[in-house]
Amino acid sequence: VVYINEAGLQFFEAESAEQILGRSAHSFFPPSSLPRLEERFAQLRSAPVALPPFHEQMITLSGQLREVEVQAT
Repeated sequence: VVYINEAGLQFFEAESAEQILGRSAHSFFPPSSLPRLEERFAQLRSAPVALPPFHEQMITLSGQLREVEVQAT
């Protein structure tokens, strides 16, 4: 993660950007989600077009799971 705004800090329950910046985006997804995410990244690398959004869960710094819609372009 190279940038996070105030809404992102609130979403992840972070007190400062330093708690988020520099971390892998993968660290915010449950391990069971990683194969699906890797598949999507592979699709983007092979054909760089916008893929349809999908629903997933992300993990906050407190360990809470939150539902999100993921879009990659």
